[in-house]
Amino acid sequence: MNADQDFIQRQLRFLEAAGDTSEAAQVKLRALVPAGDLETPEPRPTDALSTYLDGCASDLGSQRPIVESSVREFLRETDTALRPVWRSLRAIAIHFATTTGFAWFTVWVLTIYVLPQFQASYRSFGADLPVFTKMILSPFPRFAILGILTACALALFWHERQVRSAFMLRRRVIAPRISELIFPAVHHEYFLILALVVVRGSILAGMQLDTAIAFASRFVADWSGLELPSRLVNDGKIDPLQIALQLGTLNAELDHQIFNRWSNLPLRAGERREGLALVANVVLGLVVGSLIIALYLPIFKLATVV
Repeated sequence: MNADQDFIQRQLRFLEAAGDTSEAAQVKLRALVPAGDLETPEPRPTDALSTYLDGCASDLGSQRPIVESSVREFLRETDTALRPVWRSLRAIAIHFATTTGFAWFTVWVLTIYVLPQFQASYRSFGADLPVFTKMILSPFPRFAILGILTACALALFWHERQVRSAFMLRRRVIAPRISELIFPAVHHEYFLILALVVVRGSILAGMQLDTAIAFASRFVADWSGLELPSRLVNDGKIDPLQIALQLGTLNAELDHQIFNRWSNLPLRAGERREGLALVANVVLGLVVGSLIIALYLPIFKLATVV
């Protein structure tokens, strides 16, 4: 969809949210937009978010189009801003899986070709292989270590999909729990921002502030399991949203709160990703280092055996 069509579809949603029927909204647009540019509205998505909002029809009513449009626009911005994080998580998983495959190949070569030659050499001198080498390369420890590495590699791929699904509102059960476990502070801050986005969309659609906050809190609780405070913005003693409502600056205050919190979120997510990469590299270093030591010990000890 080009920019003109995106604008047209958005205006149709706004007009329908204001109470116009679909036909009436198109009549108004036809008076201002060339006929060739006005297309039939696209069918509504049938993803998890759409299904959830269908269940909230009694709460939203005609306000749904603007609320849904606000949430989907925020999700598109999220996907764009956090795309480097998603790619980094995938790169960590690929790196881990590649190194695990190399470890499997190395151990296979050692046990099939190298280890038997070392054993024959040591037996010819009446000696035995180093204990560490026998321990690492014996069947049970070998397959246990490599099996754990393989499971970790698969878990990293699964983890990347689950975290992305949680942030993009694709799953409501397992994914948010995984996201909260790996990115606890980022997870909480992200869904607080999402609640503010829902409040802003609800206010634009004509909902009262208290009702909008209640719906946003339930929306976030259903998707993430988080119980947000009733004030949402709870940084001081006063309630900024209620006071802004009385001053007539509520929309500006919501925009400020969303922008201020969102501006630091990609950086914090990147820091958590770096921590995960460090842990993965430490695990790989320990395992690969142990294999290298197990390989070189017989070489170093052979000089004392001869």
